[in-house]
Amino acid sequence: ELDLKKGEKKMEVAHLKHPYGMNDKTTSFCAFTMQDTQNLFELFEDDHYKSHCFSFLVTMTTHIGLNSGERALAVPHGEFCCPNLKNIHVKGTKRSSWNDRITSVRITQQ
Repeated sequence: ELDLKKGEKKMEVAHLKHPYGMNDKTTSFCAFTMQDTQNLFELFEDDHYKSHCFSFLVTMTTHIGLNSGERALAVPHGEFCCPNLKNIHVKGTKRSSWNDRITSVRITQQ
């Protein structure tokens, strides 16, 4: 789990191998934002934020959910989920997907 702590504006992981053990092992993910924020997520092919980059901005929306099946609650948050990185093409390459390619990550609050 990678997340911005309260008061942080940026989180950087130069290499997912340490301490996460996730270098080139990502097949799917979900990214969220909370509390009236929007976050830029940048996923890089190589360590130290180099080579190809898959980036996206997650902004606030309001989702309606049920509280114990009794009443609807408005839950403000933004989300972007990618269930299969095999379906996301790496721009600038021939027939390559983002599956098992992510090595470094940067999350920036906008």
